[in-house]
Amino acid sequence: MEVARRAQASAHGKRLFVSGVANGVMKTDLQREFGEFGHVTDIELPLTAKGVAFVEFDSALDAQDALEGVTGRKLKGMILKVKMADVQKTGKEGGKPDREAGSVRCPAGPGCESLGAWQKLGARLSE
Repeated sequence: MEVARRAQASAHGKRLFVSGVANGVMKTDLQREFGEFGHVTDIELPLTAKGVAFVEFDSALDAQDALEGVTGRKLKGMILKVKMADVQKTGKEGGKPDREAGSVRCPAGPGCESLGAWQKLGARLSE
């Protein structure tokens, strides 16, 4: 399952959350920026969230190098900010997960799944 694979990559420090992604940026643009740091295994540009992307590496060391190397770079007029993608933790009540177990969670916190929240996150990280 794709969600479980992405969650596992997040848990192992291989998946990055990228904000400040300009409109019109393609996966190939991100591959060019991040590929110099190692083998990129997946790039996700969520259709419901503008200005953000996820980039996954096959190595946690490469992901860390990319985080440090790409943060602050300009791509199509926007400054990229990169951090490790978070993994959704188990919910507090009854040990049930808040959403599907192991799903990737927006770093901005609860309610971030909506488009507006993702845009606010991108704007906040761009400050």
